[in-house]
Amino acid sequence: MSHHLRQGLRAFVLSVALGALCVVGAGAASLGTGTVTADALRLRSQANTTSSILTMVNAGTQADVLSREENGWYKVSYKGTEGYMSAEYVAVEWTVPAKGKVNAQGATLNVRSGPGTGYQRIDALSDGATVDILELTEGWYHIQLGELKGYVSADYLLPAEETPAPTPAPKVAIQTSPVAANAPTPQADQAVPLSEEPTLPPEALDTTSTKGQEVVDFANTLLGSPYVYGASGPNSFDCSGFVYYVFRHFDVTLNRGATGQLSNGTAIERSQLQPGDLVFFFDGKVSTPVSHVGVYIGDDQFIHASTNSYEVVVSSMAGGNTYDRNYVYARRIFE
Repeated sequence: MSHHLRQGLRAFVLSVALGALCVVGAGAASLGTGTVTADALRLRSQANTTSSILTMVNAGTQADVLSREENGWYKVSYKGTEGYMSAEYVAVEWTVPAKGKVNAQGATLNVRSGPGTGYQRIDALSDGATVDILELTEGWYHIQLGELKGYVSADYLLPAEETPAPTPAPKVAIQTSPVAANAPTPQADQAVPLSEEPTLPPEALDTTSTKGQEVVDFANTLLGSPYVYGASGPNSFDCSGFVYYVFRHFDVTLNRGATGQLSNGTAIERSQLQPGDLVFFFDGKVSTPVSHVGVYIGDDQFIHASTNSYEVVVSSMAGGNTYDRNYVYARRIFE
């Protein structure tokens, strides 16, 4: 083989290899490994229940999670096929944090329209700002802060530090109906006829439940325990797993899952809340009636396994904050 032919062949092989590398590098990197928790889960072409089904995935099957979608879905890669799975049925071991904190040494961090310095600068983040991380692409994070979406260099974004529980805000007028205006109507297959259930009469609520206070006291011993999706104790919890574990300590077996726990106990109005009652929230991002659950402890506060601080914390649900706005239901377990 001539010298020129060998050079040409080497150049051709190198160009093919570089081209393949560019194709691989252009995709989003894995944020973590997801494990299917349902008996069988549909992998869909889009992040909704009406899109086409690409394949069925059995329980225990793992897939790479590529991004977190806003409406309760994960974009995943399964055996080379990219699609979407409902986040409700996927337990994820994250390798990329859900939230990041800007570390720009006192400067601002540019937000760009794409993953690279060649893309247009669309905004800037102040040092210390905390953002949601949606995906990782070629060393750039796709982030969201309120209505702002864009890309920032991963070199200047650190995992968000755990934040202390907020100080309770002054009490304000609160709704008295157990069903908030922003709560979705339960689907027929969820069988949660909340509006038809009787609420406890006010005369039955004059004294604080001793058992409910015992529940709160035990729950407080778990403060600081880490949040882990799908965990129900004894060392880590997700939101419904925390509630499940606390009540199991008192020989009460609740359903597993926030939506399932809606059918436990008796519906009460918000104005009737006592320590030990369950409080439910809906953030508008999932297809289920609720997205979060915790245990009410009194004074417009509740204890829960938080997806914001990634540990068991006490949070306020007053003053118009997120939990105050997202509150939808309450249930009493001990009557």
